Amino acid sequence: TIDYMHGALLGVTKGLMSLWFKSDSSKRYYCGNRLKDIDEMLLALRPPLDIHRSPRSIQDHMQHWKASEYRAWLLFYSLPIMQHFLPTDCYENYTLLVSGIYIL
Repeated sequence: TIDYMHGALLGVTKGLMSLWFKSDSSKRYYCGNRLKDIDEMLLALRPPLDIHRSPRSIQDHMQHWKASEYRAWLLFYSLPIMQHFLPTDCYENYTLLVSGIYIL
């Protein structure tokens, strides 16, 4: 069976981030050209008390992120940041994913 960590965090979340930041720049959901701005917003956020790691740069450290960092990105950091960068319909669909994972 596929567990939460491997399926949702290291699978879906990591895959979406790769599409957004490392895929074909002609795709309308591509945000890699705004990665510096996204990193600035991410590093300026203060994590909630139940998050024990401070956020690390996506550009410099995403390949070394742990599952807990993907969890923090998915559930706490991504929605307030990506609303400024994703097309509206993509963002709205992503909010449904985040809500569903949060309910689980």
